[in-house]
Amino acid sequence: MFNLPFNLDNIIYGKTVEQNRIEYKRNITEATRASIGATICAFANDFFNQNGGWIIIGIDAPDGKPILPPVGVDDSDVEKIQQEIRVLGKKITPIYNPAIFVEKFIEKTIVVVYVPAGEERPYTAQDPRRPQYREYFIRHGAETVKANKRQTEQLIEISTKIPFDDRTNISADMNDIDTLLIRKFIESTNSRVKFNVNEPLETYKLMHIVGPFHDQFKPKNVSLLIFNSSPEKFFKSGYFEIVQFGDNVGGDIIEERKFTGPIDQQVFEVIRYLDNLTSRQYLKSPGKAAVEKVTAFPFGALEETIANAAYHRSYDSINEPSKIYLYPDRMEIISYPGPVPGLKLDDFKANAPVPPAPLRNRRLGEFFKEMRLAEMRSTGIPKIKKSMEDNGSPHPLFYFDEDSTFFKVTLPAHPKYVLIHTIRESSYLWSVGERAAVIQNLEKVFNDNKGSGVVASQLIEYYYNSSEDTKAEEIFMEFHKTPLKTEYEQPYLSYYRCLINNRKKSKAKSIINLINENYFFEQPIDIAVAFKRIEDYRKSHIILSRVYKDNEENFVFLRNYAEVKISLSNEIWHSKSGGQTTVRRLQREALELLNKAIPLASDKISKGWCCFNLARVKRRLRYPVVQIEDAFEQAIKLLPDEKVFKEIYDRWRQDLSDRRSR
Repeated sequence: MFNLPFNLDNIIYGKTVEQNRIEYKRNITEATRASIGATICAFANDFFNQNGGWIIIGIDAPDGKPILPPVGVDDSDVEKIQQEIRVLGKKITPIYNPAIFVEKFIEKTIVVVYVPAGEERPYTAQDPRRPQYREYFIRHGAETVKANKRQTEQLIEISTKIPFDDRTNISADMNDIDTLLIRKFIESTNSRVKFNVNEPLETYKLMHIVGPFHDQFKPKNVSLLIFNSSPEKFFKSGYFEIVQFGDNVGGDIIEERKFTGPIDQQVFEVIRYLDNLTSRQYLKSPGKAAVEKVTAFPFGALEETIANAAYHRSYDSINEPSKIYLYPDRMEIISYPGPVPGLKLDDFKANAPVPPAPLRNRRLGEFFKEMRLAEMRSTGIPKIKKSMEDNGSPHPLFYFDEDSTFFKVTLPAHPKYVLIHTIRESSYLWSVGERAAVIQNLEKVFNDNKGSGVVASQLIEYYYNSSEDTKAEEIFMEFHKTPLKTEYEQPYLSYYRCLINNRKKSKAKSIINLINENYFFEQPIDIAVAFKRIEDYRKSHIILSRVYKDNEENFVFLRNYAEVKISLSNEIWHSKSGGQTTVRRLQREALELLNKAIPLASDKISKGWCCFNLARVKRRLRYPVVQIEDAFEQAIKLLPDEKVFKEIYDRWRQDLSDRRSR
């Protein structure tokens, strides 16, 4: 007795076989015998080219869902049940012999009847209700039904042609099947089959990957696609080709790759390559500790699209490989030919359900399903759509010509990925002197995305660095007037920095004051520092005070917050707009912040200035002379060339001496 060549758990739990392809029976009885015969006939007719189905005896399923644990069958009835199945097969015309397996499942004996598509279809069986009549039966969802007139005509029509992947290849021989790949498949899918290296043919028969030819057996095409290391030797189109372009059509080719080997391995390798190449990019905004992860093409969409390209294409008399074209803003996956007859372009629109249609490669799909590579329920297209939607990507596009000579899936890249790519390319071109090309590319993207803060800020900086101040201002104003914005605060900060660095303080102040207060928390430190530099210490203090708890270990934050408190206390003291209590409180808080910041300083300059400010605050708060002097000395030791340190220190020493001499 041979073991089942597929994973039984995956079948019963619906992981690799759709539940509508499984019929459960508690046992064979007088009442169920004829209906089981009709179901065998329906699976053998395989109307939708799904490669038949399974009948499992010993499991009850009154509503179609299996009730577990199984009731099982008595061991004494096993031989009788097998005999009943064989008799039912002989009553089908032409005679059909299903594969029968006796298995243990959750400690119960069950009988598994595997009914693959028959090579002599169409088949007829006795009508359970009218035994004197014979009918063509097919599966409609989870039910066995009589074929109507039109379905009968279609059944006869498709039965005249065996799907290409299920045909015997007379140009190959048994040595073309790689036993190592067979064993790897059995192991990876947890199949119960026991592979005998000395007699592999029996395993091949169980797996239905060989067919008779005169007095010998030959591999079927599916075995050469999956269990041969070089399927392109038998099928000229049996490989993937990837071309990456630096720009749109007509642009330079960055890289070309060819993926060969067993089709399933090709799919895995292509998906891994594309995912590593494009899937995750990181957007770092100035002033933000965190980075934003952007997925160019979601893994689910990649996986389904690539697997479908291999699964649904034809390998018969077509010499073109499956092609993948990578552009900065999209990925195009092209396979040959187009969909099977009956499908229209409208079936692939955003919200349209894809109707069931006969499969082109039923056996390849069966193995892909076992390997968790593809669905056989027309669910691949909806999964692609949902994966793109969940990622925040534009809708995928599906296209094929009137003659259905090709099928193209376009996955638009995530909008932020396109921007990241543009910014990175611009940075490279700018560094090598291609400045005109940089501005031209960025302006093109900006015209399509006037609310993109990343692009606007980059353009402002490039224009200002090219001494085109007017153009920089025009870009800023276009962004400012756009109602819907992303990376809102970046253009304001970029333009502000350009102005402040060129000593245009008044204009810089007007720009930074245009930022909507709702966005102060996008880049709070940068915005607060901007207000500090234009001497608006109150607004700077408000911003920093609101984000203190999130930045207690951030040196840049602590230093700037302390400096703002010092400056604000001085402003209040000089303007006499507040009492001494407020001034002293601000000074004490600044002291606390500086004591936290100094241990976090990573360089001498930062630490030196913190020590200098510490000395000034301690002086204002009238700390003991020895503590004030120690802070000054630390600052001067760290930055001996900083003249202001020595000047303030000497002035303090002189004031101290003058007071003592009075």
